[in-house]
Amino acid sequence: MLNEYIIYTDGSFRLPDVGAYGGIILDKKDGSIVLDFMEVCVGENVTNNTMELMAIQKALECLPEKSKVHIYSDSKYAIFATSMWYKKWMKNDWLTMNGTPVSNRDIIEDIVHLSDVHPVYTIEHVYGHSGDTYNEYVDSRVRTATKNKVIELYGETALQRRHRFK
Repeated sequence: MLNEYIIYTDGSFRLPDVGAYGGIILDKKDGSIVLDFMEVCVGENVTNNTMELMAIQKALECLPEKSKVHIYSDSKYAIFATSMWYKKWMKNDWLTMNGTPVSNRDIIEDIVHLSDVHPVYTIEHVYGHSGDTYNEYVDSRVRTATKNKVIELYGETALQRRHRFK
């Protein structure tokens, strides 16, 4: 019998260069928490979409192969990029319709590879801030972690700034 998991993931980003991603992995049999993870990232390549994708990537890395996996994400970008768009991008040599390189290609390719090792893999959209208990939990953790890291690095007033720091 295959292990079966339900996963909720989320990412967060704040200017100038701080983000966080996290997730919660539940055993579908009994609803127990298998893993509750979160990580803060700082750097010029940190974006909200990157954090959303990294949350999915990390969750898949933590699972045993050949599991039944159902992921919930509030990021339509992450869902479409890893379930549909990547097929066209691959045929187009990883270029967008505008001819520019696809952002986050390495993470998307890794997620596609990781999802392929599971005989049952689904990813579904859940609306953020809609009262879903696990989505709200993960969202709260990553948003708080991002905010706290911005304050630690740049001070309280950085939260009101709308521009990138030089």
